[in-house]
Amino acid sequence: MFRIIIAVFLGLVTIKSTAQLSALEDQFVFVKGSNDTIPVFGAGLFEDEGDSIPEYLVNELKDFYISKTCVTVGDYKMFCSKTEKSMPEPPKWGWTDDTKPMVNINYKDALDYCTWLSDSLQIKVRLPHQEEWVYAANNGGFVDPINFDSIPNNIKKLAVFKNSSATNIQLCVTCKEPNKIGIYNMLGNVWEWADGWFYNTDAEEPEINEELHMVVGGSYLSPKRDMYLNKALMIPESTRKKDIGFRVAISLEDYLKAKLIVKLNNYLNDLAIDKNEMQFTYKGILCSDTLVSWDAFIKLSVDYELRKIVIDYKTPNEEFKTAEVLYPENKEKEIAKFHTYFLVISDYFLPKE
Repeated sequence: MFRIIIAVFLGLVTIKSTAQLSALEDQFVFVKGSNDTIPVFGAGLFEDEGDSIPEYLVNELKDFYISKTCVTVGDYKMFCSKTEKSMPEPPKWGWTDDTKPMVNINYKDALDYCTWLSDSLQIKVRLPHQEEWVYAANNGGFVDPINFDSIPNNIKKLAVFKNSSATNIQLCVTCKEPNKIGIYNMLGNVWEWADGWFYNTDAEEPEINEELHMVVGGSYLSPKRDMYLNKALMIPESTRKKDIGFRVAISLEDYLKAKLIVKLNNYLNDLAIDKNEMQFTYKGILCSDTLVSWDAFIKLSVDYELRKIVIDYKTPNEEFKTAEVLYPENKEKEIAKFHTYFLVISDYFLPKE
């Protein structure tokens, strides 16, 4: 899936056009969030300790994108090739089929992949939160808490689970039908790492156990009775199994930031400023050898007399500093357009209070 996009983007420090962003968008499904209070269920500690347990409430779910499929063997091979990382121990069927879901990776492996993909595509890519995953699996709607463990009527068309076929093995990531909004294998085939809560029933709020992380959705080894949308388990983050994989997500906010960054870098190109001197990235503004993170950024201004773009920022030690970049002569119109555009959209990048 993503290896095709990366083959286009790799070698570029930033995505250079909205057309390239559209190519990325083709691999994701946009999910409209909700302002309603959404019930989400916690998870049992381990598979032999029962099903999901009492719900907690999410008061708002922001719009997001979620990948149409799990990360494939082919996707992960490219990640390993580009980062000089070794593939994990293969399952008995090996790594020959690039269309199968990637398995035998732990929680940190999944995060490392997200970091690499973020740097490659210049958009913040992450694991889906549990509430996002459940909402997307339910076709963009919350699950009725009364029937939280109901199994979809067309489950055999949607999922690979124990004894659902004569071979009883994993299938490719698109070998079953997608759900109504176009997402494949949200149930069955492989468990998927997600960011979710370990629900402590003795606490007023959901509590995080830093040593345990969530997997959702069941796998090809799970019985049919476990093919429901709130099925989730908490397992040690170091766990590697032949039926655990993952998919990725992007917030709408980060996707829109990527579009703005494309536009800003196009303005810098019009100003004939070399990308090694200045460029905008999803992490912040790169000025010569200094990366000013968006969290540290204060403001951008232009000294028209000295032909300088000035970045004010704050260091981790609370020191106020500036970074400066010269722009060429005879670029009055271009610098004015750039400065005006940045002033209009700058609030989008300022740290949220």
